[in-house]
Amino acid sequence: KPEFNSEVLFSDHDIEREDYATYKLPYRPDPDVSIDEFLEGMSVFYDHENLDKLLWFIGATLTGDIHNIQKFAYLYGKAGSGKGTTIEIIKQIFQGPYTGQISLEKLTGKSEFASSQVRDLPVLYDPEVNLYRMTNDTPLLALTAHEPISVNRKFRDPVEVTFRGFLIAASNQPVKVRNIDAGINRRLIDIYQTGNKMTTDQYNKWMSIIPSQVPGIAHYAIQRYRAMGRSFFEGYVSQQMLAQTNYIHRFV
Repeated sequence: KPEFNSEVLFSDHDIEREDYATYKLPYRPDPDVSIDEFLEGMSVFYDHENLDKLLWFIGATLTGDIHNIQKFAYLYGKAGSGKGTTIEIIKQIFQGPYTGQISLEKLTGKSEFASSQVRDLPVLYDPEVNLYRMTNDTPLLALTAHEPISVNRKFRDPVEVTFRGFLIAASNQPVKVRNIDAGINRRLIDIYQTGNKMTTDQYNKWMSIIPSQVPGIAHYAIQRYRAMGRSFFEGYVSQQMLAQTNYIHRFV
């Protein structure tokens, strides 16, 4: 059976039994809510191309299309470049029980309980991961492809869980890609920061404004996603990540 609250519902939705939900967002996407400050602040951390990647994922998740998209977002940049801020804003868009933390290092490790943290939520996030020396990417690929995963939790019988949501991870380390055809390279959408920063006062003021702009941000993300289309990144291969971590490719 489905997990409770695995579908994003807005405040104007009347919850019914078949929704399998105990929660809905306290807002609905609203085109009349200004997002000027949001866009101004995000332009410090991201250029247009990388912000569009992020908005595409958010819009796909808010519309439910993420169930059919076999990609995950990888925020890559130096410490203090805005990765944690980005995840914090995503947690404000997908509030309450719609987000959960996951350790991709643990998931791709050797523990018999490596899959214990997998849940079918709209968003799973890893705020700080190092996949450079990942030896087994099979669980990560299965998670991103929305394939059933046998979840083994201590003192419980194993259950099969299919994660159908948005996976986002942040790191200051690249993902080591063996070759251009590697599964991880076809699943990963790398999102880079500019490296620019705000002053502490600017940042605190900006972050205090974000909650009031969430309905407008949600609407804008949905519009950007629909304009770009579900298949926008279908053939995307991270040439930049490949060049960084695959020495043969670097010299071709």
